[in-house]
Amino acid sequence: MLDSRIAAFEHLMDWANTLSAEHNRRGLEDLIKIVLRPVQAIHLRDALLRPRHAGPQSLHWMSSLGGLWDGHAENGTWAAFLLKNCRRPVDQSSSIRLASDMVIPTLWSESSILNSLGMIGEGRELGAFVQDPNHSVTLMQPLNIAWVNGGNHSIAQGILGGEGVLVPDDVYDVTEIIRGVRFDGECWVCRKTGDKYGSPIYVEFGWAWEIARLLVDLPRGSTG
Repeated sequence: MLDSRIAAFEHLMDWANTLSAEHNRRGLEDLIKIVLRPVQAIHLRDALLRPRHAGPQSLHWMSSLGGLWDGHAENGTWAAFLLKNCRRPVDQSSSIRLASDMVIPTLWSESSILNSLGMIGEGRELGAFVQDPNHSVTLMQPLNIAWVNGGNHSIAQGILGGEGVLVPDDVYDVTEIIRGVRFDGECWVCRKTGDKYGSPIYVEFGWAWEIARLLVDLPRGSTG
């Protein structure tokens, strides 16, 4: 199983390196979406495949990446580095489009599922999706993953309907952490010492991390 995962990672990075060689920034951004789409699908459907009231846990934007944050940065852990150095202003460029961006909500509540499916959207009973104070999202750049902290069920309905825009509560740019930590197909690895920090909850997060590394290394102005 591990060998097949490593092989899949190598095949994926072969595609990613081809896009990078062509300076195809948008192609790499789309590749991250393709890689993470199965994770999004799992968290949209898993509650429907389980006994009621036994839905999955939401993905927390830090713990989902596993032991990465425990690794040693220059003056402490990467978690401390993130919170001190990586937060960015929220502005119009931070807006998240539910129709096309990688947003990962989790359906988990029976009542909320039944109250939102088929109800939210243009021309539906509860009207078009509109962001409200219950909707809480953290945007992680340059992976451009929107981690949902609140409002999971209505955000999921916005995704299904292909409509709606969210402004995140927080934006974090992990570029410097990407430069310090790599994913080897199985584990997080310190690029300086070779120490291993464990694995993300889904291997796809590591794959997306390595594709984002190629984005970081592209010359300025590359658009694809």
